[in-house]
Amino acid sequence: KVKWVSLTNLILKRQTVPEIVQKDWKILYKYAQELLSSEHLRQEMKESFLELRKLLGQEGVLEKLRELFLSIFQES
Repeated sequence: KVKWVSLTNLILKRQTVPEIVQKDWKILYKYAQELLSSEHLRQEMKESFLELRKLLGQEGVLEKLRELFLSIFQES
């Protein structure tokens, strides 16, 4: 079973961005308000994206993603 649907969360193997896939728009609205009002939350997200960039690098990104996804789905 796959824990997340977000590419960022799948690649980093932890929840770094919210998994907002519900039909209720209020959940997305609430998170957007939190993100806009919290410098700490925005900084954590920025750091996660920088970590993602370092992990994937500049060259061969598609091949790295393919290998990561194969390993993720083989584990589940």
